Amino acid sequence: MSQSIQLDISVAMHTDVGRRRQQNQDAIGHLSPTEPDILYDLGQIFVLADGVGGLSGGDLASQYAVSTIISSYYDQTEGEPADRLARAIAEANSVIYAQGQGQEVPTTMATTVVAAVIRGNELVIGSVGDSPAYLVRNASARKLTLDHNLEALKREAGTPLDEGDPEGRKLVRALGGKPSVKVDIISGKVRSGDHVVLCSDGLTRYVSADEIETTVSTRAPEVAVRALVEMANERGGADNISVIVLRLSETTDHDEESTTPVPSPAVLDNWGERQEREPAISADVIGPDATVLSEALTAPQSTPQALSDDPGEPEHPPIDATADTVPVTSATDAVHAEEDAATDSDDDDDDQASAQAAKGGPVDNPFMDLVNLLRGNVSMTIIAVALLLVVFGVVMVVVAGFGGDDDEAVSETATPKGVEPLFLTRTAVAEIAAQERLLTEEAHNSTAQAAQAQQTLTFQAATSNPQPPAGPDLESDSWFTLLEGEPVPAFRAPDPAAEPATALAVGQNYLVTAIDEEAPDGPWYQVSHASAGEPRWVTRLSLYQRIMAISSSGDPLPEDQQPDDFAPPVFLTDVPTMPPPLPSLTPDQQYEPYRWQPDMIVAASENLTLRATRAVDGEPAGEIAAETQGTIIEGPILEGGHWWYRVRWNSGPEGWVAQPLLRYVGG
Repeated sequence: MSQSIQLDISVAMHTDVGRRRQQNQDAIGHLSPTEPDILYDLGQIFVLADGVGGLSGGDLASQYAVSTIISSYYDQTEGEPADRLARAIAEANSVIYAQGQGQEVPTTMATTVVAAVIRGNELVIGSVGDSPAYLVRNASARKLTLDHNLEALKREAGTPLDEGDPEGRKLVRALGGKPSVKVDIISGKVRSGDHVVLCSDGLTRYVSADEIETTVSTRAPEVAVRALVEMANERGGADNISVIVLRLSETTDHDEESTTPVPSPAVLDNWGERQEREPAISADVIGPDATVLSEALTAPQSTPQALSDDPGEPEHPPIDATADTVPVTSATDAVHAEEDAATDSDDDDDDQASAQAAKGGPVDNPFMDLVNLLRGNVSMTIIAVALLLVVFGVVMVVVAGFGGDDDEAVSETATPKGVEPLFLTRTAVAEIAAQERLLTEEAHNSTAQAAQAQQTLTFQAATSNPQPPAGPDLESDSWFTLLEGEPVPAFRAPDPAAEPATALAVGQNYLVTAIDEEAPDGPWYQVSHASAGEPRWVTRLSLYQRIMAISSSGDPLPEDQQPDDFAPPVFLTDVPTMPPPLPSLTPDQQYEPYRWQPDMIVAASENLTLRATRAVDGEPAGEIAAETQGTIIEGPILEGGHWWYRVRWNSGPEGWVAQPLLRYVGG
């Protein structure tokens, strides 16, 4: 579809680990096709994903989301941008879900995502989670997306949470959490002078929509993204921060004769229409390399209501219930839809004939002429019926004669068992053979269904007893002493975004006074120092292999009274351990390197293969088991879309490893 106006897009992107996180689980990406026809027909795509903290593989989930959405959007063979984007996001969900469930111990990998496609002067936004998109126009910033978190859900239900309640940040919808996902799609027209901003909630926790508008409207995009990230860091920086800023301007390369109207620059309230879609993904989509997509889209869901009581927040526009969307949910429905289309076509032909007759024109229909001749003439009717019976009898005799000749040509091997060949025509033999093939296929399908049912039972058995949280299983009113290592970070509340408290010191004794199993990144232990110092909160994971249980008098407890200390899960999988390859059109995809330097200690997050060069398909340089520790001797170096570190491992070998396969230990 040709576009009335082509706009130049100035792009700036930046992602930052923040002030309190050790790892950046955000990912951002952009692709502008080099082929002019593809660029004109499908536009440019921009994607931002925020890996869910507290879950294993949040960083991998966000990278999978960005690379899968970009490649799937352009790989599809048909569809408008809104349909392509919805299906691409749904495919990313299937890839991430399959990755998590494909582990030796099934786990949940999840990420939020917000994506923008700009084709000509058309903007399409797709979102799942709480990463927002803004349209900035004439000193006004309009939030285009809905937050899929508990706070918004409760507010919409009329039972809002208390202001600042950390429960409100929990997501109710994200990529990877379930086999399928509903995708919010909103589209509308943009114009020269507009700005589009995609960001993670690490920015919006500290920076208001008005501040975003002022920053992007008064500064170049490259300066604006850095300024926004710095603003969030200065105000706390408790989470990873990612921003994409797009500035739209006119280009002289557009159709001057177009009559498509440009929206009024002063109007934002009526911009776009939002649809909630749940694209149906084929059952063939079972892993990162799967690209099979069903072309079906379900009909729009119920109209989302405004999620803010703030009068400054524009009301969310309703879904257009009359949108031209055809629900086709199965192969049978698709066949029925084609039959209905054929019936409609026949009806159209009848309507055209009726219209022609109404105008007095001739209608050439010999059958109707014969009916009119016989109507009311009994004699003619009887004669016609007799003639038809005679003709029918002659035809049957001729067919029977041909049938006998055909039977002589039918080989014994083509005749089903237990049936006399003499009484079978060639057509009958073919029909019976087809029935036998159908029975064979049904038996095969039954076997496949039984195997699938067995796999389902196996999966249920594997997930019925989930692994306990990592770290020591301490009880309330129990004492422990902190063993050798770095001080353990502590907070004034059970939330990684809370104000830091005095860290736990090596060799000191502490009393567990409370336990919070539900807080973010939990469980959390509230502990007090033996000298009755301030209560503080630490995560159970931070105490893994760092404590010894003691009595109230400070004496170590016997070995059989020491608490169980559960290790973080180690995932072994047959699927590739690295994210899928990036699209061949060289997208500007990036993720921020960790603040790791030579001489720091890292560990392998899973079983991995060292590389002699900085490439995912480079020559192997050795095998490293999960949780093996080593020392960084060089890096980080960006190559092939990944940050690489050369590590000397305690087990002996030395080689290059991509950042997502490592975790920080110390140093």
